[in-house]
Amino acid sequence: MGIITNDFFNALSSRQRKENDLSDVTFSLVKASPFFREKWIRFFFKQLDVTSVDSIEREVYDKKDHSSRADFVLDTFDGDKYVIEVKLWDKNQHFGQYDNSYDLPKEKLGYITNYAYHEDEYEVKEWKSFYDELKVNLKNVSNPEEKNLIEGYCNYLKNVCCIMEINELVDIEKMSSLYDLTRIFKTIVESTTDNFDYQSHFHKDFPSDRAKRISFSLKYKELFPQKTFYPGIGIWYDSPGPRICAGFWNDKALGSEICNLIESKKKFWEDLPKTRISEPVNDGGYFFYLSEKSKKDFKESQNVQSQIDILREFLEEVLRFPLKLSEM
Repeated sequence: MGIITNDFFNALSSRQRKENDLSDVTFSLVKASPFFREKWIRFFFKQLDVTSVDSIEREVYDKKDHSSRADFVLDTFDGDKYVIEVKLWDKNQHFGQYDNSYDLPKEKLGYITNYAYHEDEYEVKEWKSFYDELKVNLKNVSNPEEKNLIEGYCNYLKNVCCIMEINELVDIEKMSSLYDLTRIFKTIVESTTDNFDYQSHFHKDFPSDRAKRISFSLKYKELFPQKTFYPGIGIWYDSPGPRICAGFWNDKALGSEICNLIESKKKFWEDLPKTRISEPVNDGGYFFYLSEKSKKDFKESQNVQSQIDILREFLEEVLRFPLKLSEM
């Protein structure tokens, strides 16, 4: 990528980094680059023939009552309509609203966020996946000017969406991997599932001589629904070796209700299947360690994404543990 293009997109990402800005810059690439336009359409609608798309427009109101304004609206030559909604930190979702307003089946609604999000019957994409797809396919861009532009956009996207790139596998036995491991922790503490939301917008680092952990906010949708908890995830460097750990502190402001629930359901622990986590450990609260099998899987991972997935699954299993106990 040319130095001027790189400097331009870096400067742009420092000033134009809000959700609408991201949509505008993306829309500009859709208009300017045929290669980018194809990748943008195919990323959401794999079965759609790109040549059948007549137009792509920004911020189009629905024709029913103008109550909805979608970020991207695609119209095909045969009269079909597709909608793409862009999210950047914003949690004001439009599932059910847009497909109704624009008379769309769910498979014609594209949705992209920069945090993990689950919604039954809908497919939610992440900006990191789109970034990865662009990077992988850059080698196929034959026009040097177009390639330069897409590379600059990738830089913009990386900065605005805080996309993390780790090029070497993380080895928890080595302190040299601690920085990358902490970046992974901060990435995975941002998600929405069918049962709870956990968010990295609030997180606090707790460094020490033998540990590195972060605390983040958590809200269950039905279990103590009025309460916000502050669990943590981190790594402890002690005997018999480094241990990745997550759990709840027994503190009224942080998570005592969860700890009391876990304590009261001790007799049910053995009945709960555990994949990524250990049995809960009572140590100023209830904490769970990455299981021995999962540590082996982590060490033998073929790529960093696999390691990230293992830690995300570990954390979600920890956060689901109180929910399963509450049903017993």
